[in-house]
Order: sequence, then structure tokens, then C-alpha cells
Amino acid sequence: MRALIVSLILTLCLAPGASAASPARIIERCGDLQTTLTELALQDQALAEQLTENYQHILHGLLLPMNQRLVDNDRSIASLTHLTSEFSEGLDEWQDDTALYINRMRAVRTINCTTEPQLFLTGLEETRSARALLAAQNQHLLDVLTEYQAMLPMIWEGR
Repeated sequence: MRALIVSLILTLCLAPGASAASPARIIERCGDLQTTLTELALQDQALAEQLTENYQHILHGLLLPMNQRLVDNDRSIASLTHLTSEFSEGLDEWQDDTALYINRMRAVRTINCTTEPQLFLTGLEETRSARALLAAQNQHLLDVLTEYQAMLPMIWEGR
């Protein structure tokens, strides 16, 4: 329920075309916004750390050993090697995007939304953009894993 309220508050403040009223809304909801951003920052940082750990495990504990096992069984794995490389590069980008998002979230949380609502709004927009970039990179990693998984049976069968 709290996440829904957070989403609604941030949507109202960041809605396209609402820029003229946004500073007043931000001042009016400043306390709620600050509390919400603090909670969101803690949740997102914990989630990002867990996902990073999971993605590292997938790369080093699953993809690379599977590739080696296939090579040991004389399977041609050029397509899987490409996907593994793409996943590894995507993981590096994920970590960069995570750092960018966390830094932007940290920065917006230091702005006094009562005295500097326009600066706060700009900070929220930058944070939202960084979060969208992070979400897109997360989806890219999931897409690469899906493609990798789909190719395994064909490679294992020698097709």
C-alpha cells in the first residue's frame, strides 16, 4: 500500500504538463516526499545489491561453467559465448547504472523541497530517469538470459 502511495505522490509531482503547479505540490507534500524517498532509497539499494549478487552468481556460477561443460563435450558454443559476453558487459552497465541511480537519489534527498521546490523537482526528474535506465538494463539482462536458456537445448543436441 505504501508503494502505491509513493508512486501516486511521485506521479503527481512528475506528471507531464504539471510543471507550473509542481513547485506548489512539492512544497505541500515535502515531508511525505522526503520520507518516501528515504524509504525508497533504502529498499532500492537493498534490491540492487541483491540483484547484483544474483547476476554475479548467474555469470560466474552458471553461464561460464555451463559454457565450459559444453566445450568439454565438444559442442560449438559461439552463440552462447556471445550471449555470455553480452551478459557480462550488461552486468557492468547495470553496476554503473546502479551507482548513477543511487547517487542521484542521494543528491535529491539532500535538497530542501520546501525552500527549493524547483531544484527538488529537477532532482526528482533526474532520479526518475536514472531509475528508468536501471530498469531498462535489468530487462536487457533478463532478455539475454532468456535467449541463452532458449539456445541451450539446441546446442546440447548439436543443432
